[in-house]
Amino acid sequence: KVTEKTLNQPASGIHVIVVDEGGRKITSCITNAEGRFSAQVPQGDYGLIVQAKDRNLTPYERITVKEGERHFAQLTIDAPALVSVKVVSKKNEGPLPAKVTLVGQSEQAHKGRDPRHYLFDLSLGESRRYTDMIEDTDDPQTRQYIEKIKYTEADGTAILQARPGSYTLVVSRGMEYDRFEVPVELVPGQTANVLAEIERVIDSSGYLSADFHLHSLYSLDSGHKLKDRVKSFVGEGLEYAISTDHNFVVDYADVIAHLGVQDWLNSAVGLELTTLDRGHFNGFPLDRSPIPLEASTEEKGAYDNTIATRTYGSFEWNTKSPQEVFDTLRSLGLDGEDALIQVNHPR
Repeated sequence: KVTEKTLNQPASGIHVIVVDEGGRKITSCITNAEGRFSAQVPQGDYGLIVQAKDRNLTPYERITVKEGERHFAQLTIDAPALVSVKVVSKKNEGPLPAKVTLVGQSEQAHKGRDPRHYLFDLSLGESRRYTDMIEDTDDPQTRQYIEKIKYTEADGTAILQARPGSYTLVVSRGMEYDRFEVPVELVPGQTANVLAEIERVIDSSGYLSADFHLHSLYSLDSGHKLKDRVKSFVGEGLEYAISTDHNFVVDYADVIAHLGVQDWLNSAVGLELTTLDRGHFNGFPLDRSPIPLEASTEEKGAYDNTIATRTYGSFEWNTKSPQEVFDTLRSLGLDGEDALIQVNHPR
């Protein structure tokens, strides 16, 4: 059984990894609502490691399993550590959607080591942490890594869960705003509270921040849900977003409205026409009706993601010449106008 130390309650949905004496993974299991788990292994000496998202791996717990007998283990794991952030304008203009990043520093003892050997363990199910890609020195600023990134809601709030430890919390909103930084200490079972103030420092009047090449989970090379994708656009200060998934028509408009960020972000429908032998070509804005949105508790504003709909919005290109491909894509333009064509990563 696994319980949370601080809260003294069953830890459900937690991974328990069984390893042999050499540290080789034998099997793993997930705890139920009561924090219980079970695994069948041959007799011998083993170690148990408890792993959960955004928590430290537990120390190696040695056990001995005898033939024909059942071994019971009582394991514990730290409760989650949280930080609650509220982002507002320094000029009393109200809340601002933004990006919140927790930045950690590796200990000097790990200088020059591969992060996979001390910062995270993919073989045990931990998430990758990205480092600053700077050569490690005695200066702590060269040993930084990103522990967690999260984008706020429209009201400027976000709650981050991360491994306990000391971090620098950084709040940003693209290139037009200044940054807010503050040290935070995350403690298991506790929530740190931060009020962050940022302001626009670049006058971009007469300009729009736009991106004409964007993907979501409806492209094979992206895993971002639509809600998370739109939140990231707004948090980075993007003002005009063109959906250009591979051979799949997506409209951000309904998700933008659902999240209540229409005052910050506008969008248009596009498409990255993807051929096997002639390249990738964006067309936008398009007069194309996307697949109707399907509401669910897990992903409000999602498309029915099936094999049959993975190529929705594309057209038969394999028998067309490059000029015919361009002409067809242009003909899909909004309001009878020719769509703009963008040749992606040409070579």
